[in-house]
Amino acid sequence: MKALEYGRSQLANYLYTRTPLEYNFYQAVFSETDKKGAMLLNRAIYSKNLDLALKLIWSNPYLTYVRDDCGVSPFLALASMPHIFSSGTRLGFWKQFIYDHCIHIDQSTCLNHETRLDINNEHHLVTMQSVPGGVLLRHLVSIYITVRKYLGIEQLYEMKKIHIQSQELLNCMCKAIYISKISQTQRRLRSGVVYDAINRAVKNGIFEFVLLTFSKVDPSVLKNITEKDLMSIFMLAAVLYRHSQMFSLLIQCGRQTGLMNNKVTSFGDRNDNNILHVTGIGKDSIRFNRSSGAALQMQREISDLDMRECINKDGLTPQQLFTKNHENMMEKGEKWMKDTAISSCTVSRAFFLRIQFPILKDMIRSTYFPGLFNRKTKFSFK
Repeated sequence: MKALEYGRSQLANYLYTRTPLEYNFYQAVFSETDKKGAMLLNRAIYSKNLDLALKLIWSNPYLTYVRDDCGVSPFLALASMPHIFSSGTRLGFWKQFIYDHCIHIDQSTCLNHETRLDINNEHHLVTMQSVPGGVLLRHLVSIYITVRKYLGIEQLYEMKKIHIQSQELLNCMCKAIYISKISQTQRRLRSGVVYDAINRAVKNGIFEFVLLTFSKVDPSVLKNITEKDLMSIFMLAAVLYRHSQMFSLLIQCGRQTGLMNNKVTSFGDRNDNNILHVTGIGKDSIRFNRSSGAALQMQREISDLDMRECINKDGLTPQQLFTKNHENMMEKGEKWMKDTAISSCTVSRAFFLRIQFPILKDMIRSTYFPGLFNRKTKFSFK
């Protein structure tokens, strides 16, 4: 654990492989009620040492449910790491091209921990010097290594390897969930381990995590993820955390498997808030925080809103709830737009302020919401 804590992944793997099978450590780690196994697995996940994490989960899949000393299960820890999944990684055009077409990893060898990127080997460079033309080859290899480092190929290689391993780790954990469903051990599912993990994955926008869990677990178990708000996974994905793409994928997956009907918008919470009421409730998420300013956040909020006259227990329609919860954002957006235009005297920003802010202001304060997305807006320059 100390080796993982200080980022010594190779040392941790070495110590794990050298630990005798008869040692009491294995009895503690592979005990379904002991916290040490969950602590070790969680630290392996947090440190991105998925080699060790896979070894642990292969040895005992039921570590998926065990909580560590902080009350965190490995399933929740995995849902808290969006950057180890492909959906949580954003690359530029060239890096994405290299990632997709220039880096090929054999999944079987990768999962067996035999794949190594060992081009930068001093022994090979010394051997090249002893053969004719070895100096030239050495310089060519040095240039090749420099280009690889400049393009970040080694980093992309390790990234792709982690993505493959994280998918395998998720598959193993979902198999443990599926087995527990077959054996009817619903106590683990209702303890909040799976619920909390899916809630975290939805917030972080990990499509693979949510979709795979959704396909493995009975939908009646997933209908209401959080006991606090009693909201369905669809309300969380589509509206509360503004992940419209995840919502579309879930709907498509549910309809293909016959587990979804067209009444998803009828789901409600304790306050009779349906999926449209939740549109007016803002929650921080990775996708939401990517907007550079409050005005752009407000524009994104409005673009996700489609109004319907439904009233909750407080007597508020989705429009009224939306306006109530976004008054501060409207004021911040107005201030941000003005400050940005003043501090940066450029034509593009002045043009942006001239056009976008009147539109935003009109969209936010307009009382004619049903025709908001259909009417044409005219611009005049004086």
